[in-house]
Amino acid sequence: MTTVIAIANHKGGVGKTTSALMLAHAAVADGRRVLVIDHDAQGGVALRILGDRDPDGHTLADIYARTPGVTLDRATHATRRDGLDIVPSGRGALAAALQSLGGVAPGKVLHKALDAVRDDYDLIVIDCDRGLSLGTINALYAADRVLLVTEPENDSFNGISDTGELVDEINEDLRPTRPLPDPDILINLRDTTRTATHGRVATEIREWADASGYRVHPHDIPRRAFIAEAAANGQGLDELKEIAAVTVRDSFHELLTTLTAERN
Repeated sequence: MTTVIAIANHKGGVGKTTSALMLAHAAVADGRRVLVIDHDAQGGVALRILGDRDPDGHTLADIYARTPGVTLDRATHATRRDGLDIVPSGRGALAAALQSLGGVAPGKVLHKALDAVRDDYDLIVIDCDRGLSLGTINALYAADRVLLVTEPENDSFNGISDTGELVDEINEDLRPTRPLPDPDILINLRDTTRTATHGRVATEIREWADASGYRVHPHDIPRRAFIAEAAANGQGLDELKEIAAVTVRDSFHELLTTLTAERN
């Protein structure tokens, strides 16, 4: 069964795209077929994986613009890695299409579009843009699981709280018969040189999550140059030779197992 994971935070700059890619690479390394949907008008996924923010061909923007004859399978692009495909955002065209989106159920467009590719993949990862936009609503409505990525910083913490509230609203208004489970949380970019601040905020996040019924991944992802470089080069952690990458790689594999398991 295909699992659709939306990766989100109201705040930008917390490593959502890097986390989405590392999770996708972990799944490919496990032999799964993976599709990453770039739902950010900045085009970060396409830049990292294809080396081009604006690749030729159809994009996610065509889906929201309801371009005649374009289904999501026609907007997928193969990558250098077998088993890993992406749907580029379309950048400015995506923002324009979302802004002009109308008709019936504008928050359910992506969910319906996934029908064209759902049987082709084991995992679909949606890299959401910052903010609480109609694009984020579409991604959350389409998802089976939500991963909130946060730095151990107060403004980032506030961002996941806001996104969690949006999940509640979507469950109440759009998905009353198939509610999303409570989100999972990944604490990212933890800096060992800021032990006091990051340690305090990480503890506050865990306490808030416990009270809210959310799960926090037990292993925080450190701020390391090799992670950023791997993402920038379109590589997975399993493709690196650095010994330090093994621990982080294993952490993403564990996170993948958690997110794709049945949740009671």
